[in-house]
Amino acid sequence: MAPTVVVFDGASEPGDDLRHRHAGDIGRPHAEPEEFASVERQLTRIGLTLGASRDEMQGLYQDVNHYAKAYALQSDQVMETVGAYAAAGASLTDIRNDLDLLTKSQQALGASGEDVVNSWNTARLSLGLTTKDAEKFFSIIAAGSSAGKFEAPDMSRFLPSLLPSAAKQGFQGIEGAQRMVGFLEVMANYTGTVGEAATSVGDFLEKLSSPDVEKRLSKISGSFLKRMSAARENGEDMLKVTHDILMEATGGKADRLGQIFGDKEARQAATVILDKYDEIVAAQREIAANAPGVLDRNNAQLLKNTQAGLDRIKETLSELQIQAGDFAASLGVVDGLKYIVDTLGYANSVNAGLEKSGVHGFAARTAWGITHGDEDKDQMARIGGYRSDEELRAAAAYKQYADSRRTVLPRDPSFGAGTDANGVPIPLPYGAPTPLGPVVRSNLYPAQHGRGSSYRPESAWSLPPGAGGGSQPAGDWFAPVGAELEDKIVSGGQQAGNEFAKMIAGMGAQLASEFNANVRPVPIAQQPAAVRANTGRSDAGRLMGPR
Repeated sequence: MAPTVVVFDGASEPGDDLRHRHAGDIGRPHAEPEEFASVERQLTRIGLTLGASRDEMQGLYQDVNHYAKAYALQSDQVMETVGAYAAAGASLTDIRNDLDLLTKSQQALGASGEDVVNSWNTARLSLGLTTKDAEKFFSIIAAGSSAGKFEAPDMSRFLPSLLPSAAKQGFQGIEGAQRMVGFLEVMANYTGTVGEAATSVGDFLEKLSSPDVEKRLSKISGSFLKRMSAARENGEDMLKVTHDILMEATGGKADRLGQIFGDKEARQAATVILDKYDEIVAAQREIAANAPGVLDRNNAQLLKNTQAGLDRIKETLSELQIQAGDFAASLGVVDGLKYIVDTLGYANSVNAGLEKSGVHGFAARTAWGITHGDEDKDQMARIGGYRSDEELRAAAAYKQYADSRRTVLPRDPSFGAGTDANGVPIPLPYGAPTPLGPVVRSNLYPAQHGRGSSYRPESAWSLPPGAGGGSQPAGDWFAPVGAELEDKIVSGGQQAGNEFAKMIAGMGAQLASEFNANVRPVPIAQQPAAVRANTGRSDAGRLMGPR
């Protein structure tokens, strides 16, 4: 049962229904329907990929919220990790088992969930790593940041494209990952960007076993290819083997590398192996020394700062919003929220009306609310600007009708047909696009109407514009037009429905009646042929018509 809200103000009194309660004391639901719907759609898509039930996905989402708060991540960041892992082929069990490590690594590396998943998945497939190697692998990436310019987020982004090439050259296991990261860190020190470093290393690894390079090496020494092949099969350190072979092939002179590698990028990487191999070894040792526990150390430092606290608060609020949305949807109370919003609008209007009427302050409004009934409150609400939905719809429809009238019957002050030989404007002929003739303004009609009056002589109503003399009764020629207009207005009102239809129908009939009785075009044919008009120096009178 809903809790009773007891608030005394201008719109409330004991026993009042919700409509008469004070708006400021009814809490608005904090849940965002869009956020709840977005999360539910994500869960549904992942569930379809995994073939999981709704209950299973609900359990997964509880894990998502738990790890998001544990590592100061947003739930959508963790959801990205879950989605990427599911797309990579992981089962629901794998995801729930590995999500702790993946989110911990995500925060410690500062990488996106997708890059974390892709780098791990590629290392698992290319280097032969297993689940027990996962934390060591991510620790190597995190520790590499202190050994060179290749930051952990960039390393996570580029490794998925480089590890397959490294695997072809015999890089395997945790040792292979450590050698690759050390090589990339040093390479970044001698190129403009980390992207160029990754490109050079990738090109070198591909060209090392290409037919052209193997042919050139075999010309220098037939033993080079056998030594490289044996190193790959035995899992030896391919960087050291390649360094030794290049030293023998070039005599330690980097300018001779062009005889082996024609590609600029591959030659850059070969130069670093030849000249900076000691730095590569030093970087590998530094990474090995710093890797143990680096994820926890990084997170401990990161989770101390203010942003991490704010992220935790935001994640908690986000979870609250989603749970509130789930609760509202499950109870079917969304329609009820509309009732609450309407109620608050009424209460605010009552209070606004009281302020306009001189009743100021909470205490005074409360006293007024206790001593007055619903009829008085309804009247005060109208003073404060309250309008019912029906009234708002009627006003909107009437405005639409008025706009359509202005569009259908435009006014043309120039009469649209030029002037005659005497400079008198000529109206459009009968049946032309402008249906209403001009209102004659002339000083030839009785003086009691005044100069410039819109007086219409009775004789002007006997015939349609452009017709000659005849005996057609006054006003008869326009009756079909008025009848058609009346029919259209009445039928339009019937489509509006309920009382609104009756209102529009009555207005339509009245407007049509007024239209027939008061609006008539005036034929110019019965005006005197010569009307002198003082046009002045500007000749403005020729545009305005006779005066």
